[in-house]
Amino acid sequence: MNPLSQMVKPCLVFDWVAPDKGNAVDSDLGTLLPPSSHIGGNPLLPPDFVWPTTQAADKNGHSIDRALIFCAQINLADIKDFVCAALLPDHGILSFFSCGQYFDPPDGYVPFDFANPDACAVFYFEDVDSLVETINPDAIKDKDAQSEDQALTALPLHYLAVTSERSFISLVEVSYYEGKLKTADGTVLTPEQQKDLSENYENYAEEIPEISGDLDAENSTQLLGYGCYIQSPCVTSDDKLHLFTLGSYFDKEQNTYPLCIEDAGSLYFCISVEDLKNRNFDHVECEMQCY
Repeated sequence: MNPLSQMVKPCLVFDWVAPDKGNAVDSDLGTLLPPSSHIGGNPLLPPDFVWPTTQAADKNGHSIDRALIFCAQINLADIKDFVCAALLPDHGILSFFSCGQYFDPPDGYVPFDFANPDACAVFYFEDVDSLVETINPDAIKDKDAQSEDQALTALPLHYLAVTSERSFISLVEVSYYEGKLKTADGTVLTPEQQKDLSENYENYAEEIPEISGDLDAENSTQLLGYGCYIQSPCVTSDDKLHLFTLGSYFDKEQNTYPLCIEDAGSLYFCISVEDLKNRNFDHVECEMQCY
């Protein structure tokens, strides 16, 4: 039996769908979620919401407060019937914000520091009906200033289509995980089994279409499951888990990147098991990795 096939966790892997294709009937799009779940654009937020900020430096080296960039929102009612959603509330909206190194900072801007605990924020809003579409306050300031050298304040709006519900452990997580690796049924791998999986990972991966096929897992946008890390695992122990990945996205039809995070990288949001159990998203950590 292929041991890698047993190292699987339920998740939602998303493809990005441009707004002009949001109503298209296309089997390649997978399961298209309603438009209240989306990447970029403007988030739905409480009327009295205070947009999260973090310290950054402008091109003159002056310390300034910059608004975090809205990354994505998931309407949990849209996904409640998927297996992985059992770890989340069955209603409400989960919103993700990050400094994203300005994602693509103008020349002279100093990137954000991911070691800063204010570098990301995740919010859970239970009452969806009370939320209103809200614009990043920095976007309003920059528009008023009419500067030609502005940092990115919003990601391009895209809707989400579910393309896979399974994630497999990555080679870097097999190699660097400090806890006890367990199969889907809870069986703990022996040191010999873990060594075998590490040394023969590529051979085992070739037998699994979701890894060996066209799915570019390292740049996927994904909710829960195993994180597909580019450099090193963000989750290395049993008390922490992968919550969300925002990956760079390349539009093959347009032959361009609607979103390129540094050098085609990804943003990883991680949360403690206890915090997720208690629906506490105040201490989510974020890390950027790129090639």
